[in-house]
Order: sequence, then C-alpha cells, then structure tokens
Amino acid sequence: MVHEGGYAEAYVPFCGLAVMEELSGIRTEVQDPLLGFIQQQQPREAFNQFQRAALDRLAREFDL
Repeated sequence: MVHEGGYAEAYVPFCGLAVMEELSGIRTEVQDPLLGFIQQQQPREAFNQFQRAALDRLAREFDL
C-alpha cells in the first residue's frame, strides 16, 4: 500500500483510519466528520448501471 500526497492535512487521518479498518476488519468508534458529504459526491446508481451496461457492451464487442 502506498500513500501519495496532496491530501488535506486535517482529513488524512480519517482516510488512513478507514484504510486500516478495512484491511484489519476492526472497526473503531471514530466518526468521519465528512463521510456524508463524500458519499453525496459519488455517482448515483443510475450512472453505475449505465457505466456497467457500456462496459458489458464493449466487452461483448471486443470478445473480452
């Protein structure tokens, strides 16, 4: 695992903790103060379905 640069100093600890929790399977009681905001920035399910359909179509077209 590599940690690159360019992140907000105040938010990096929450990102690092999330990675460590995922890798270890251990959950802490630390609450990510920006989690709701970050989740709102993610693509909606309709986009995910559109993207999956497009990838499936390309895979069929190129016999992948």
